[in-house]
Amino acid sequence: MTKPVEKSLSFAAMALVVFSGMTLLVWGGISTGPHTYFQLGLTGWLTLHRYRNSWSLDRVEPVLLVVELGLAMLLTWILARVFDWVKSARRKTMT
Repeated sequence: MTKPVEKSLSFAAMALVVFSGMTLLVWGGISTGPHTYFQLGLTGWLTLHRYRNSWSLDRVEPVLLVVELGLAMLLTWILARVFDWVKSARRKTMT
């Protein structure tokens, strides 16, 4: 595998991990009696509905999904830059 393809796949995998973390770790819920609504992600792009023991998909917002994916890619890019900076700073101090 060539170096650019390897870097692209690595970035895509890391962006997917960041997106999953943003979606699953940041969620909010509203309870109205036996009904509970959960919004996933920073933007609330996915809303799940729970009534007693049954779950259903209440709403999916495609525009907010695209925004959430963009935020995940931006955060991944920032983290990659910071890690590259730290790595190069370590190399300079070791030599």
